[in-house]
Amino acid sequence: QQHPIDASGVLEAAKFGNWDDFNTRLLGHSDLSFADFNELPPGRSFGVVHQISYNGSRDALEKLLDLHPGVDLMLPTKQGQTALQVAQESSDKNGDFIKYLKERMQQQQSSTNKWQYWIDDAVDGKKTGWHDYTKEGSIKVQQLYKNYQQQKTATPSKNSEHQIKIGNFTYILDLKKM
Repeated sequence: QQHPIDASGVLEAAKFGNWDDFNTRLLGHSDLSFADFNELPPGRSFGVVHQISYNGSRDALEKLLDLHPGVDLMLPTKQGQTALQVAQESSDKNGDFIKYLKERMQQQQSSTNKWQYWIDDAVDGKKTGWHDYTKEGSIKVQQLYKNYQQQKTATPSKNSEHQIKIGNFTYILDLKKM
């Protein structure tokens, strides 16, 4: 089975700098999540964020991060390079893209919210109290909460409870109480 990023055609469009096709595919695949962008598809050296950086498209990066703010800009290529390093090594890159990418990376590193969950049944040997989600968990909860906030203002929903699976555990979140 193909990785969702390959199957959607988003990676291929980014690789060849076909930004109209990229935008169409990105918007047309609501089944993609930030987690799909935070791993390299099997057999690939670059992910979507690396292809965007190689081609230096600020518009494409903005669109990707607007739709999937949890995309990890520090995701390494198969060779261990960040998106910034890829952009810096691409000879036809303009300084404006690199400056923008650096700003977004700084924002991403400084704006990660700290999300916690409550344990009162000693599951996994943990004491009663608040515990931090993993980084991946915090990103998932942040994305879910952001989506909830946007939907709440557009069309209020009666159901604010959501289940989210992180690692081996499934958490029940009541977003209305957050």
